[in-house]
Amino acid sequence: MNRAAAFPLETERLLIRPPQLSDVLLVLEAIHETYDQLHRWMDWARNPNGQEKATDEHVRLGLHQWQELQQGRPADPLPLFLFRRSDGHFLGASGFHDCVWEVPRLEIGYWLRQSEQGRGYMTEAVRAISEVAFLQWRAQRLSIACDASNAASQRVAERCGFAHEARLHHHRRRVDGVLEDTLIYARYAP
Repeated sequence: MNRAAAFPLETERLLIRPPQLSDVLLVLEAIHETYDQLHRWMDWARNPNGQEKATDEHVRLGLHQWQELQQGRPADPLPLFLFRRSDGHFLGASGFHDCVWEVPRLEIGYWLRQSEQGRGYMTEAVRAISEVAFLQWRAQRLSIACDASNAASQRVAERCGFAHEARLHHHRRRVDGVLEDTLIYARYAP
């Protein structure tokens, strides 16, 4: 089965596809716009210096991982970028990580640029990629992990049919040093 063939994927409003080298500046622009939110929730966004190099490396790694998957080899992580279909505007990112292909089980991660939040784009994206994972890739388990104080991410998980499964107490430390809990949401093969 060529898992990579499922992407690019189009939904009613979105184009969801693996990264391309030409995406680096688009992603950087969205990261800078959304930095105040991202650095609180995403460990990779904690250092504003060096974002260009880190983003370039992320895109290159993503390209490589999708090529590996296309060759039938297990790959992890598998980043996906979200674009508005009507005008090609870069909206944010999602994708799969912590992939265990023997099961298979995958974790979905996501972030959306600040100016596009509250319009249902991420819910639309997570529903679509969950469907691919379950129906085409035969995933047995999908999960979403989010900070316990990140209500927006929790709402996306719940709207997409993920059930609250666990609370990991004192699981990570925020940028300001405060310990935070992580919530785990999961869905299982239909």
